[in-house]
Amino acid sequence: MYWNAFTRPSAFDPWLEFHRIHSALASVEYPPVEVWSKDDGALLRAQLPGTTAEDVELEVEKDKVTLKGPRPGSEAGRFVREIQLPFAAESGGVRATLNRGLLEVELPRAEAEKPKKITVKSA
Repeated sequence: MYWNAFTRPSAFDPWLEFHRIHSALASVEYPPVEVWSKDDGALLRAQLPGTTAEDVELEVEKDKVTLKGPRPGSEAGRFVREIQLPFAAESGGVRATLNRGLLEVELPRAEAEKPKKITVKSA
């Protein structure tokens, strides 16, 4: 169907529906990421199907994690995803593994960021 400023699309136009769905999917951040935090650090999981460890770039700077890599399937290009942590991580202790498309990153909390237990004394 040809559409310009002088014509109106029908109630259901498959071409416009395709673009509406594609736009909605494109607005979802890739890759899907989950982060769990606790007193001594955090665990980050990202779904990277079809990606090898050599394809993934991981950077940790204070309280920010940056993931970079190729987009899967027919989508061209690369992704860049930044994840804000609720605390600063100790970058020297970060461990990352990629197994069957699931990236797991262990992020230890920086010593200065760990909660301190205070002993309360009675008067």
